[in-house]
Amino acid sequence: MPQISVVVPVYNAELYLQRCVNSILSQAYSDFELILVDDGSQDGSGQICDEYAAQDSRVVVIHKKNGGVSSARNIGLEVARGKYITFVDSDDWICQAFFQQAVCSCEKNDLDMYLAGFARVMPDEKQYDSVIQAEITCFSNELPQDTFADLLNKNYTACSMAKLIRKETIGKARFDTSMNWGEDLKFVFGLLAMHIKIQATPKVVYYYRVGHISLTSSSNMTKCSSIVQTYGILYHEIIKRGYPSGQYQSFLDGRCYSDLLYTEQLILGSHDSIHMKIKKMRILLELSELLPLIHNSALKKHLHCYGHFPALLLLRDELNTICTHFQK
Repeated sequence: MPQISVVVPVYNAELYLQRCVNSILSQAYSDFELILVDDGSQDGSGQICDEYAAQDSRVVVIHKKNGGVSSARNIGLEVARGKYITFVDSDDWICQAFFQQAVCSCEKNDLDMYLAGFARVMPDEKQYDSVIQAEITCFSNELPQDTFADLLNKNYTACSMAKLIRKETIGKARFDTSMNWGEDLKFVFGLLAMHIKIQATPKVVYYYRVGHISLTSSSNMTKCSSIVQTYGILYHEIIKRGYPSGQYQSFLDGRCYSDLLYTEQLILGSHDSIHMKIKKMRILLELSELLPLIHNSALKKHLHCYGHFPALLLLRDELNTICTHFQK
């Protein structure tokens, strides 16, 4: 049995796939299997996957009907045989020492999850590191509020990449295929909700390509619902972990405001009918259930742009009614 199972969902990634796969196959630590899940690609990605499988016995290829990145990862989890699992997206790549460092730390410290830093690689090849200040080793349910906020701020807990996770820890947990935004965060937060031992390191091991076409640059009903569900998870951590008002909540308020404003701009600037725009906006208003938790009127502020769209002003009236109720 391999020590590590590497799950790579692949969809129309022929321009980037080779760099991704080569970075995995050239790891200093070689005891792994590479599971390439071709999610119904319509370009040459499937053929590239098969060529790698023919050249290296560690490569396993699964061809499936397109179902989204979560369904691809889930299928990879079903067939994974390794003691540890890691996820890599097909347009990203990893540093050569990642597996060696991660396995060494997991075995030495009996970890359930190893979390590392990553670099955002812009279209002009400039890199921006997203890392915490110092290494942390503790149980997930004992994370101090400022540490938890820092992990979220640096996206350690918001994505499934740059991690090595014990397969037993994952168990039957799977990615939510009904979400196309925040599904990584829901998966990772589900694992952190258990009493597991983790280590987070500032070492950069993962390179995330920014600028590739993705769902983050568009808006649909599923994405709007996913945003509401994701922030529900984030804000309820405040209650579940018993955090007093502080750094974690302040950070969330700002992030909530920023994401909602950006999503609204996508909706309002789209070619959708006014009826469809209102329908999407009403989904975002479901976040009003979290108003007792949201400070600094973050949810209320994000509606300021509605003034440019008279037909949407009724949504502002709805929100003002809700805000007034909670301020009493």
